[in-house]
Amino acid sequence: SVADPGKSYRPQEEIDRWRARDPIVLFEQTLRTRGILDDAAVEAVRVEVEAEVQDAIDFALASPDPEPKDLYLHIYDAKGASDFDRMGEGAPFGELSIRGTDWASGDA
Repeated sequence: SVADPGKSYRPQEEIDRWRARDPIVLFEQTLRTRGILDDAAVEAVRVEVEAEVQDAIDFALASPDPEPKDLYLHIYDAKGASDFDRMGEGAPFGELSIRGTDWASGDA
């Protein structure tokens, strides 16, 4: 994570060893060595990717916040959804209904 990039529990030598094995860097080096990729192509890919990431950020920031009732939608396979039917009063988060639309009332 940004808060702890692994330096508190891994020696710098280990980090350097793994960075030297970075498949993206190695792939770029291979393509350059074979004459398939040059500086202009690398820069074009970087610009395209940065624009795509910025578009995604802009979309996320411009999107409305999701409704609390939608918190658990589309994260479980339909086969596993029945597991949440047993979430009733007395169960952790028992006031919530995974299948229902009215989380406050617990209606399923």
